[in-house]
Amino acid sequence: METTLVTEDGYLETSALPTVTEPWRQETDESTQAHQSLEQYTCRKDWASVERTVYFFCDIHADADAFFLSLVASGGVLKTGPGDDDFKLTDNGKQALFIIGGDCFDKGPSTLRLLEVIHNLKHKGAELLLLAGNHDVRTYLGIFYAEFKEPLFDHLFARMGNKAIPLLLEIYERFVAPSESTQDEHRVFRNRLLPRQDWHEKFPIVADSYINPIKLKKEVRRVQEKTIQVEQLVDELGSDFGQIYAAVQKFKELFFDCAGPYYWFFESMKLGHREGSYLFVHGGLDDVTADLISSKGIDAANNEFHRSLKHDP
Repeated sequence: METTLVTEDGYLETSALPTVTEPWRQETDESTQAHQSLEQYTCRKDWASVERTVYFFCDIHADADAFFLSLVASGGVLKTGPGDDDFKLTDNGKQALFIIGGDCFDKGPSTLRLLEVIHNLKHKGAELLLLAGNHDVRTYLGIFYAEFKEPLFDHLFARMGNKAIPLLLEIYERFVAPSESTQDEHRVFRNRLLPRQDWHEKFPIVADSYINPIKLKKEVRRVQEKTIQVEQLVDELGSDFGQIYAAVQKFKELFFDCAGPYYWFFESMKLGHREGSYLFVHGGLDDVTADLISSKGIDAANNEFHRSLKHDP
């Protein structure tokens, strides 16, 4: 269904927006062990409802325009003009909690623009929470361990895949003084960022205790494929690894340095958020994390996430 969004100043946006809702608590198969365990756990506790409006936006993937449409459709934001700063919180939005549920990076046209819109939203007074998504964390790992040539880390830049290249070129074009690399420099920087030729032999040995044999074999194959894809995309875009390497260094300055303009992004990121009896996360929990939350609470899980992110990602 085509829905037209009209702002108070006559600014129009048209997009296909959802027109139906689904029940918050879905019916489940009562015969499953998971359902029985859930019933046994919850019957001993009072269900705490959410006392305020929560707007949850997930998998925005570098698409600021789509994010604006979602904000307006939610009723939490009113667009007042065409610019990225031309919006304001509605009365409902001023009282609500906005949760960005992860995966701000990759796929879309501009990661930096999306992050600036999110920052504008917080600057305008929105209570805002950022949750970690796998694409966000994978990018963090790829940049954090760039140039770490030990087999356990050597593949992590390539593991980001070619989705990360547009962001790095965006950073290069916006923040790095243009320069040309020679072919020799291109090869040097390529070798600094991408896995060594013998990585596929050494990685299974050091990663054996982390990954089961089937997944380990699959991971090696995927990294080899992604390495080729990254090389091809850099060439197709008319770039070189000298530029990519310079962008990696600038990324660290922008996102990891406390004086960087995007430092707030990873610094404020959480693993999960509890509101009433509801737990908001990006893509589910494993047993270890669920046990940690059950025994020590969500704050303990968030603290462990930040400790790991800074010291042992």
